[in-house]
Amino acid sequence: MDERNGITLHGALAAARAIYGEPYNPMLTVKSLTSFVDGDLPKLTDVQKARCRKIAAAADLTRLPDIKRLSNHLSRDEPPLDTLALR
Repeated sequence: MDERNGITLHGALAAARAIYGEPYNPMLTVKSLTSFVDGDLPKLTDVQKARCRKIAAAADLTRLPDIKRLSNHLSRDEPPLDTLALR
């Protein structure tokens, strides 16, 4: 499993699911790792693109860890997560 700074793709996807709930679709995040046409993504090197594709290909969305949301607030100054719309 590829890991950066102690965070795996599976861990990040599970955390996003804990934050955003059912509306969050982890497949869209994984798919985004294989498209390099928007913004400055065409500037990625072939090595960087290959690494992203490899990580995406290894993603098993049926085996995401179960992460529980500990709070409904990202910080004291933000509204509760339940009031934020997933865009």
